[in-house]
Amino acid sequence: MTIDISRVKIERHRASVTQGEVSVYLDGKLINRYGDKVELCTAGHGSTPHTHNDGAVCFGGFHGLPDAHWHEVAAQRAGEVLERRWKLPASKAELARERVGNVNRKIVRAGLAPYALSIEAAEPAPVFDDHHANGTVTVNDFPRPGMAYEWPTRDGQQCQLLGWTDEIIVTVTGNVPCYAGWEFVAALENDPHAGVLTRVVPGLEINLDTLRARDASECDHCQTVRDRRKVYAVRHRQTGELRQIGSSCLPAFLGIDFSISDLAFTNTLDEDLDGLCGSDSLQDRSFNPLDVLAITVFMIARAGWVSRSAAGQFGGTPTSTHVMDVLCPPNSFAAREHARDVWASLSDADRETAARVLDYARTLTGDSEYTKNLAQVAAGERVGFRNVGLLASAVAGYNRHIERIIMEQTRQASTHQGVVGARWLFQHLTVTRADAQESQWGLSYLVKLADRDGNVFTWFASRFSFHVGDVVDVLATVKEHTTWQENQETQITRATVTAADPGPVMPHRARTKPAAKRTRTRKATAPAAAAPAPAPVSAPFVSAWGELD
Repeated sequence: MTIDISRVKIERHRASVTQGEVSVYLDGKLINRYGDKVELCTAGHGSTPHTHNDGAVCFGGFHGLPDAHWHEVAAQRAGEVLERRWKLPASKAELARERVGNVNRKIVRAGLAPYALSIEAAEPAPVFDDHHANGTVTVNDFPRPGMAYEWPTRDGQQCQLLGWTDEIIVTVTGNVPCYAGWEFVAALENDPHAGVLTRVVPGLEINLDTLRARDASECDHCQTVRDRRKVYAVRHRQTGELRQIGSSCLPAFLGIDFSISDLAFTNTLDEDLDGLCGSDSLQDRSFNPLDVLAITVFMIARAGWVSRSAAGQFGGTPTSTHVMDVLCPPNSFAAREHARDVWASLSDADRETAARVLDYARTLTGDSEYTKNLAQVAAGERVGFRNVGLLASAVAGYNRHIERIIMEQTRQASTHQGVVGARWLFQHLTVTRADAQESQWGLSYLVKLADRDGNVFTWFASRFSFHVGDVVDVLATVKEHTTWQENQETQITRATVTAADPGPVMPHRARTKPAAKRTRTRKATAPAAAAPAPAPVSAPFVSAWGELD
């Protein structure tokens, strides 16, 4: 590599543990945002975030490509000659020649300049009996005079030198060949149930309506029309022109490149695109959208909504995975029994909520590709395997939509209700939020409710069986009066929740029946005169929640 690395700035973005992107700047200007190749970290740090010596950032036990890779990318864009070197076992020399030759033939057919290859002998590598090695010691004049080597040790003793491995240095010279000025922006897939769907590079705002309306079997480069499940959208950086390209022609636009990993050549282009757009599923199943949504409603009520990005960043299992485990249970007795239990547990309320969510998703409008994709998938009679997660996300969106509507309808200044420490009955509260949350103490629910006057109540519940939009009566202890985002809220605890009573609405302070006084019996020495009758006391009102004032 011949570029001055001080001219290059690298910014890494990790959408999840196993997905990442990298922004590369040259002389302060953004070159492009690329998909990172995320691999399992073997440095022994576990899931603790750390940075490797080569600049690769490790998050959640996975790391991306090192700085040197992105310096090479910058060098290519700078127009400087790119030179890359790999050290391989000597037996891989013919494989190197074969793979580079295959790539060069594709490059020549595209009318671009091919790579130059050179192979030379390297210093033999020592081989040690380093099983269970737990340290190193610096040995001078090894493997030859004037050199120093970190010799592995086991419990303070140098490991046995077993022999040597002959190695070669493979040098590939030349910039990555491609048609200048084009960048990858999205994949377009032909879904048999929803039509053409788009998978845009995360973080990129783009309108693909012109390509949605086209036949996804056409390639604008080779002008060949054939049965294609997926094509790719590329955009010219200067003119903004969009083209629809088949997979065979795509490398000519993005760069016909390769890398050497695990002593072999691999095509990094396909891996990068899979990381950006998601890999293909081999399953050819489709499902009833109402079933997908009913199962999602059921799962969210018991485990909360967890997106794939949140699961990668904070841990946990995505809700869409739970849904797929019911629709396509893994091949185990426990998994199949779990799926049967979920199907049997789906209530009429779950299916009614699913129907409302489906209607909501079908009427969505907006400029984002996510909204357009979701509306298309919801409009179909069935939903394909790959789009189950997309449709499931509609439930979380619907819940947020209902919460906004309820808060708008009751938008008044929320005030503190009840007396701290006392039991109160609050009637006709509307559930505006019910989020399940996993913690070290198990599953809990963040429940928000609002009355007709706009007063907001918060409750951290250990279990909760109602849905957003339900109207309930709550008998609870007022725990404290709090303020959230400049709104007064009443936090409650030890709550009993029932469906709302259609009677008049008025908060009541609850009380329990006083305990009967203990009387002491004495032996009478003579008949006593009858005591006067006590004045009548009105009996307390007894409701389903206890006795009330």
